[in-house]
This record gives sequence, C-alpha cells and structure tokens, in this order.
Amino acid sequence: MPEQHVDLRPRTVAQAIEGMALTFSPENAGDLKATIQFHVSSEGSGEWYLDIADGSCRCQLGTAEEPTLTINTPADVWLAIARKEKNSAKALMTGDY
Repeated sequence: MPEQHVDLRPRTVAQAIEGMALTFSPENAGDLKATIQFHVSSEGSGEWYLDIADGSCRCQLGTAEEPTLTINTPADVWLAIARKEKNSAKALMTGDY
C-alpha cells in the first residue's frame, strides 16, 4: 500500500494561532513574559491572544487587557505565514501585516 501524505498545515487562522501555543517551547522562551494580541481581519477574522509566562503559552479568544505586542493582519496573510507559504519578515517589511 503506498504511503499517504497527511497535510498538517493549519486550514484556518484560528488553527494557526492555537497551534502556536501547542508548539510552544519553554526551553527557548526562558523567562519570557508577554501577551501577544492578534487582530485578524477579512475572511476568518477574529481576536486572539497568546499569554506567555512561567514556561507556558496559552491561547485565548478575545482581547487582552494590556498586550505586550499587537499584530494586525489580514487572515490570508497570517495563514500563509503559518503554512510557510510566505516569509514573515518579508511580509512585515512590505506592510502585509
């Protein structure tokens, strides 16, 4: 039987942002404490934030009270970044988000 390839890339922005919390690496974060707010526009829009503290990362739906960083992005741009179809640094420098 031929080997099947399973596409594990996120299909929605919600999956992409939630996946960031699931793949969080406490070893790489060190003592980082931050709240990253995502304001996502267009199809798939919504508000999410990541709470990073004490070696963990939690994804929450909604708006954070005092985010450390706010990312305003169209849904298609962030999904392309999450799927590695678009370079995040280049997208930032060209004003895509």
